[in-house]
This record gives sequence, structure tokens and C-alpha cells, in this order.
Amino acid sequence: MTHATVGSPGVLDPSRELLEHAPDLPGWGRQGLVGAIREQLGTIVSFENDVNLAALSERVHGLGRDVANFVFFWVGTGVGLGIVVDGEVYRGAGGAAGEIAYMPIGEGDPRDPANRRRGQLEEGIGAAGFVRRARALGMRPPLTPKRIFAAARRDDALAREAVAAEARSIALAIATVAPVLNPELVILGGGIARSGDLLLEPIESELRALSPFGPRLAVSELGEQAVLDGAVATALAAAQDQLFSRTGDLDRKEVVV
Repeated sequence: MTHATVGSPGVLDPSRELLEHAPDLPGWGRQGLVGAIREQLGTIVSFENDVNLAALSERVHGLGRDVANFVFFWVGTGVGLGIVVDGEVYRGAGGAAGEIAYMPIGEGDPRDPANRRRGQLEEGIGAAGFVRRARALGMRPPLTPKRIFAAARRDDALAREAVAAEARSIALAIATVAPVLNPELVILGGGIARSGDLLLEPIESELRALSPFGPRLAVSELGEQAVLDGAVATALAAAQDQLFSRTGDLDRKEVVV
């Protein structure tokens, strides 16, 4: 094995080799974890945000193939944004570009410690927040996003109300991002993609009401393979760079000799 890529929620701080901002993985940010993974795999390992990898997969294999500027809006257990600018994944100064879970929008107090730890947007539209909203509306447990969407398809009034509220919240997040990044396309992915048929139209409708900026919306077709395919593409590109770099070094040595 020449190179391995590990996709993970959160952000890698290269100066301290810590994986940060991944509250859904307790202990994932502990000191020494990055080195331990590299030691176990026994090769060069790069770490990349999972949503960035999904965006890369869309760029190579999916709806972003012919789009230079788009975002991949991930909603599942967590919430994140993969940003592609001029065909390249944009990571920001410290790798945290796209950590929209921490945008202080939606219900609740942005200064609440829970919102500071997990992010106010994620608390509102992530899987746990979606279930909380459905419960508050009167739906009976056990509840999961899958059960709520299934009930909405059966025309359950409370479930449809919960889905409509989720769509409005997602539209608000997109309306917040759109004038900053001005993407041509917003690709909806993560667990939400499995229910895009219920969400796409109300998100588009609410977005038109909220914002004069109207990026095209689409639902990812790559499913759960998106992150894996992005990781494979990243590892292959890095391995090729290493191979050609070594070949170039050998050529230069031959020239010198």
C-alpha cells in the first residue's frame, strides 16, 4: 500500500495532529489517535473531512462533473458543506471551510453550551433535531428519520409537518450560504438524499421566498458510496504524485551521473 485516505467528520489540525469538531465520535479527537492510525496501516495516511470527500466524488463521478462551482450539502447524523471552487475542493485557512453545523442560525440560543459544542444548525436540522421536532409535534416514539419520512409518505399529517419544517430550515441554511459562495449548484446528500423526493420541492419553494440568489438544487445519486469513492480518488491521486515524484528523482539522478 502506497497511500491511504481516512475520511472523518471534523477537521484535522495539522500542527497538533488532532481531529477536532467531531462531537458524534466521542474520543475521536484524543491526542495520539492520528499517529496510531498511521502506525496500524503502515503507510502514508492523509485525513480528509468526509463531506469534502463526498464533494470530490460528485466532482469526479456525479452531478458536479461539469460544474466548476458547487456545494455538497450533507444532512445526516451531522451537517456539513463540501465546497468546490473552480473545480477544486476549498478547505479554508485551517481546513474548517464548510463546517456549517456551527452557523448560529435556527432555533435556540447560539450561546448555549450544547450549540457551541455541536453547532446550532446541526442541533436543528441533523437527525437528532429532526426527531426532536417530530416528537414535539406529537408523533409517538420510537422515532427515527427513516420512520418519520415513511410516515410522511403515508400522508401522516404530523410527519408531513415535521418534514415541511425540516425543509424550511434547510432552505434557510442554503439561503445563508448562497450569497457568500454564489454556487451554481447545491447537491443535497447524506441521509437526506434517501428522502429527496419529499424535500426538494419544499426546499426550492422556501428558498425562492427567502433569497434573490437561486442556485440550482439537486439530490445526490451516489448514495453511501460518495465518501468512499472520494477517499479512493484522493488516495490514488496522492499515490500517483508520489510515484511520479520518485520517477522524476531517478531521472534527475541519471542525468547527473
